[in-house]
Amino acid sequence: MVVAGSRDEHTTLAESQEPFEAAVAPKSLWVVEGAKHQDFLRYDPAGYEEHVVGFLNRLLVTPSPADVR
Repeated sequence: MVVAGSRDEHTTLAESQEPFEAAVAPKSLWVVEGAKHQDFLRYDPAGYEEHVVGFLNRLLVTPSPADVR
């Protein structure tokens, strides 16, 4: 998972896309519109929940036996 701010003055969007392109699936790139280099959770809490927490939940949460049926 790569998270980038669209207004980041330290790491360009192209620089953020490089590790994303090099990664193998599953992978995710979330560009936070208007954000700079940090504080993505504070900048967009709903987006953070959707993109970061959602991505980790999809990868790390083991389904319960009831969910598999």
